[in-house]
Amino acid sequence: MAEEALGKSNYTNNTLIIDYNKWFSDIEYRKMLALKLNIEFSDAGLNFVPGYKRGSSFSGLKWDRNAQKMKVLHRWKSCMGCNRYKQIISGNQRVMELAKRMYPEIYESFKKQL
Repeated sequence: MAEEALGKSNYTNNTLIIDYNKWFSDIEYRKMLALKLNIEFSDAGLNFVPGYKRGSSFSGLKWDRNAQKMKVLHRWKSCMGCNRYKQIISGNQRVMELAKRMYPEIYESFKKQL
């Protein structure tokens, strides 16, 4: 999917790929997605954590009504203590290149922690 999102392939034929990081942090991106989906834009539920399956797998319902305060863009850091994770990711040149192109700021932080 990263290659699709970067425009390097077109296997999904008119599928709308949503960049969660951008969706989470950019109201203009959310408005554009609503337009593409032909639905009325609303951020009414943005700060709610769905109760389904007890909420977030990281923090349950702790951030319900304050979801935008969750550190979702930094969750990758919780895996940095796992050497196997670091080996798998850093050992895959294709994954590293795609990560660098999609999320350059995260990529640089990740590289520093290797």
